[in-house]
Amino acid sequence: MTAVGYTAPTMALVGSAVPNSPAVRLVDAKGEGMAGVHVIFSVTAGGGSVEGGTAKTDINGIASVAKWTLGTTAGVNILTAQSGKLAVTFEATGRAGAARTLVKSSTDPQTAVVNTAVAAAPSVTVEDAYGNPVAGVMVTFAVTAGGGTVTGAMQQSSSTGAATLGSWTLGRTAGANAVRAFSPGLPSMTFLATGIPGPVAGLSVIPRGLVLSPGQSQRLTASEADRYGNETGTVVAATFTSANRAVATVSRSGLVTGTAIGNTIITVTSGASTKIVPVYVSVGGHPTGTTRVDTPEGGRPFAVRASVTNVLLVGEQDNDLLGRYDLPGTTRVGSVAVGDDPTDIDISVDGLKAYVTNQRSHTLGVIDIATNTQLSTVYVGGSPFRVTRSRDGARIYVTTGEGHLVTVNAATLTAGAPLALGGPLNGLAVHPSQPVIYVTSTSGILYAVSEATGQPLASVSTGSGAQEVVVSPDGATLYIAMEDGPLQIRSTANLELIGTIPLATSAFGAAVTPDGAQLYSTHPRAGRVLVIDLATRAVVRTIDGGVPRRVTFDRAGATAFVGNEGGYVSFIK
Repeated sequence: MTAVGYTAPTMALVGSAVPNSPAVRLVDAKGEGMAGVHVIFSVTAGGGSVEGGTAKTDINGIASVAKWTLGTTAGVNILTAQSGKLAVTFEATGRAGAARTLVKSSTDPQTAVVNTAVAAAPSVTVEDAYGNPVAGVMVTFAVTAGGGTVTGAMQQSSSTGAATLGSWTLGRTAGANAVRAFSPGLPSMTFLATGIPGPVAGLSVIPRGLVLSPGQSQRLTASEADRYGNETGTVVAATFTSANRAVATVSRSGLVTGTAIGNTIITVTSGASTKIVPVYVSVGGHPTGTTRVDTPEGGRPFAVRASVTNVLLVGEQDNDLLGRYDLPGTTRVGSVAVGDDPTDIDISVDGLKAYVTNQRSHTLGVIDIATNTQLSTVYVGGSPFRVTRSRDGARIYVTTGEGHLVTVNAATLTAGAPLALGGPLNGLAVHPSQPVIYVTSTSGILYAVSEATGQPLASVSTGSGAQEVVVSPDGATLYIAMEDGPLQIRSTANLELIGTIPLATSAFGAAVTPDGAQLYSTHPRAGRVLVIDLATRAVVRTIDGGVPRRVTFDRAGATAFVGNEGGYVSFIK
């Protein structure tokens, strides 16, 4: 018996039929074909299947199968044709099909010291639909959280289907890190790692800035920290010194108490570290409201923010600029060129840098206040609305019109993976003493988000039109400006509604004075700002004119600043 009509070995995709059906010819001693003889074809290796496995030779002595389908595992397949004691084998190689998936092939998750490489570089195996490795597929690795770096980001899968990142160095901030592996047309794969603090090298103090009212107290906590400021979790004994005890005093245990309106610095030192940490303290009151100065400014003034160093920045939406004022002056002294449509501003604890949301540029801008220069930008993946920093200044929080909360590492200026909350997020505030972020959505939801995990802790419905959210200086109360109803008062403990201010209906912006005594709310539709006494919830002053938007105060609370789209900035003292 001889094989005919088939060239062996051959090759075909796993799970598919070979291109030529195997056939044999049965001949007698004279070499003439033997008709009518039964031949059995059977798969003896590779796990495939055969159709027409029992055949009878034709007039020429030839018998063939209808179809030989290879197995789903790449490699050698064998088909055996047998008639009596005679046997012939056919060999075919099954090769992997098109890439369908990425499979993790390295340790995940991992833990490593911040700013060091993980022990096992992320690796994936590219596989076809049957789990066979696929060679020659380009895989790209990219950091998506934590602000670390990678080498060898683009890798082609080997003959075993493996694609391994060169190295992954975690970011400098302790916490979650992530790298995503992806290839066009395939589901991506995410690797996780936790950065832990390195060796003790300094001191960390929480919080780094305080705003108190006279008589109000808040405690500072000093802990061991690595070279990047990550706390090791070990609280240390420290020495606390106030530069101006007339403004604020500090006890041996770090309890800071406001004594009079003004600014001072608490220096913190520890025997465990030679590092000295400054804490900026402002003791505030509230404006008397007896003086109002409107300074003309172009570009539809919108956002306003004052620094501890008495610099006021104003966002000019249409001019793509920030106007600058050196307080207590009320004259614009310069400007900073930024991105398209600056909608919100925040300033670092030390007053050296500012952060601006460039809405139509989809970036967070980083400003050097001394030189009036936008130093760099961070792409945040959407239309950024609000910006505020963490209490220690290590993280910058940004909300977007697409419903995302984005955390940016202040040291590396890298954006982590966005937290999807939903709806345009136009309210953002950080609790003054607890690791909690509050976010409001105009679709009608208030969220409490953990600073530690970056995940929601709780949420409640507010009704549609929720805008600005602010926290009282003592951290007990939330005030939410509502465009479609009265201003809401809620508890930070459980987010429950504890009251409303009906006269402050259709509010857009809001801010509580540093002493916690008054709330300023802006009402663009009505063209007015309301000043509300929080003890009685009564409106004690109305400031009419233009289209008022954001409102803020200087650190001492002596002056309120209102950005007005009518073309001016109001200074209320």
